This record gives sequence, structure tokens and C-alpha cells, in this order.
Amino acid sequence: MSRPLVLSSTLLLLTAVGCAQPRVVTTVDADMAVVVDGNNGFAIDLYQQAALEPGNLFFSPFSITAALSMVYAGAEGDSEAEVAAAMGVADEALWHDNLGLLFDDLVGKHHRAYTLNGANRVWGQDGLAFAPAFEDLMVDAYNAPIERLDIAGDPDKATEQVNGWVDKQTRGFIPELFEKGDISAATMVVLCNAVYFEGDWAEQFEEDNTQDGEFRTLDGGTVQAPLMHNTADYGYAELEGLKIAELPYEGDELSMVVLLPDADDGIYDLEADLTAASLAEMLEQLNYGEVSMTLPSFTMDYELPLKSTLRSLGIVSMFEPTAADLSGMVPGGGLYIEAARHKAYVDVFEQGTRAAAATGFGADLSAMPDTHDFVADHPFVFLIRDMLTGSILFMGRVEDPS
Repeated sequence: MSRPLVLSSTLLLLTAVGCAQPRVVTTVDADMAVVVDGNNGFAIDLYQQAALEPGNLFFSPFSITAALSMVYAGAEGDSEAEVAAAMGVADEALWHDNLGLLFDDLVGKHHRAYTLNGANRVWGQDGLAFAPAFEDLMVDAYNAPIERLDIAGDPDKATEQVNGWVDKQTRGFIPELFEKGDISAATMVVLCNAVYFEGDWAEQFEEDNTQDGEFRTLDGGTVQAPLMHNTADYGYAELEGLKIAELPYEGDELSMVVLLPDADDGIYDLEADLTAASLAEMLEQLNYGEVSMTLPSFTMDYELPLKSTLRSLGIVSMFEPTAADLSGMVPGGGLYIEAARHKAYVDVFEQGTRAAAATGFGADLSAMPDTHDFVADHPFVFLIRDMLTGSILFMGRVEDPS
């Protein structure tokens, strides 16, 4: 009987306050840089593929990296090599160790003006023999000990339990990560990652200053959208054909970066030329000073066609029953990824940002002037990043904020 393996990851962005000890990773050493650069490069590659389809988009590359890395931990042969190439992994042991350290640093109980917590969990079918090395890695790097369930005996109950855990970890923003049939009587393993973030803007917008205004769209038309206004110190840079603004969240550790082309249809050229290296060069040009900021308030739901996107990036064999090799997870072989899902949500408003994302894999056997104007009233690219490590957590495009 074929038994699918279901793997998932979730990320959430909200608004509040956390406390404890200072963060550990304030500078990035060579080993950590491999993970940060790999995630950021993978983020841009994913974005380039998603951007081929018109319309708004939003996803969490960090969520996809976390989930895919757990699949990678159990992959061998071509399946292992394809994932490593797509994510930029040269040394698997260093990758898992440093991804685990980065995850712990981002979501640990630190003293800061926002909350960013996370958890991992693995459920396995009763009696299933995992590879000891995989089981140890889930505990050591991902803090995800395997919990046993009778998934085959009652898949609906297992689905309810897994979704309940995700719902709790994400404070209700991802209430049903897995849909009916994703976890079936043939399911062997369910693996989840959940993260939530709560943060206010360091410089909040006054609600009284928000007014409906025209947002120019790529088809030459306009839509009415609520435009927030504020004048405060922001990161700012003017480059050829482009303005950049960075809006920190309270605590100055996380921020939103907005890439605004000068031309109404300039997003096409921006996306075509965007790479992890070019983005890093852009961010190096940021200087802080007074900026008159106009930014739309918007809410967006998005589903990334994850399987086709990963295939386009060279991750192919793990989706093929006769070619996949996930024997590093469960000895004996026969597992292949049968389903891949990624859903995301973002809400940008006067006080801060809320965002959520979930990733799931299912597998079967077998020097500036005093003031600058930044008016985001036409399509733009945006991302939410960790300012201390440079890690991209979320990324998206706004074509129509209405």
C-alpha cells in the first residue's frame, strides 16, 4: 500500500511585544552566511517564477526553505542534489546546523519590542521505522521530536489534530493548513513548522491621515485605495529608475522594504533584473532621513503553485514515483512528493503588519536632502526582512491594493 508523507511549514506576522534575553545572531559568520544567502537567493528565484503570472502575489520564502530543508534532510541521490542546488547548499551538515541556529535566533525568547516565536512538529504513523539519523536531526536542528499517531486508523482525526496544532501556533491565522484528503489512511508522516510574528511600525501612521486615493495600475487605469501618509525617518535611496524605502518595525530588528519603480509599468524591468546580489547592492544604498511616505493599506490572500514552481527551479525527481529517493527519512525507499502547497496572507495597516504563510508537502511511497517624497501609488515590490541577518522572511508584489 502506498502511504503519503505530508510535510508543512507555516509563518505568521501579527502585532505585540515580547521579552527575555538579547538575540544571539547580530552578525553573520561565514557558515551562517551560507544559509542567509541560500534563503535569499532561493527567495528571488521563487519570486521570479511566481511573477510570471500577472496580479498581486505574496509568499514566505523562509517558510518554504524551512519545509523543504526538512524534506532535504531525508533525501538521497538526485532528489538530494536537486534541492541542494536550488537552495545553494554546499555542506548539508552545516546547512542544517546553521538553519537551526538561525531559526532559534529568530524565534527564540529574546528581549525585544516584538514577538517572533516558532515551533516544529513531526507526527509519524504508529510502528513506522524512521532512519535514526533523520530522527536525531529533527530533534537536534529542528527541535521536532516525532510524535506517534494512528493516522491510518483515523485520518480525519489526525487531520484535525495537526490543523489544531497549526491553528494554535499561528493564533488562528492558518486554521486549516491541510485540506480534506491531504492526510489519508495511506499517510505515514506529517511534518509541520509554524512561526508567528507580532510587530508595530517603529513610526506608526495616523489613521486620520489615511485617505482614499488613486492607485495607478499596469493596464493604464486607476483604482481607489486607502493611502496611508506619514513623515518620519525612514531608510531611503534613489537609484536609476527606482526608489527604495525601508520601514522598520518597533525594535529596529525587522523591517519592510518597498522597491518602487519610477515608471508606472517599471515593475517589469525591476523584476527582470532582480537578483539576490542586486537586491543586496540596493539595500547598501539606504540612508536614514526624513521621508514623506505614502503607502497603501492592503490585504492579500495568495496561493503559490508550489509544485510547478519548484519544478521550474530544477527540483524534479522528488515528484516522480520512479525517480524520487527519500530513503534518508524512511529506509527502503519508495517515498515521493505527491502534493505541494503554499498559501499566504498579508495585512498592512496603520499600526503595523499581519502576515501568515503555510507550506505543505504530501508524499506517497513508491547623503540625502532634508525630505524625500515616496508615493507608492502604482505597482511595487515589497519584502519583510530580518535587519540583523538580512534574511528575507516574506516577499510580494502589489499590482492592485483594492
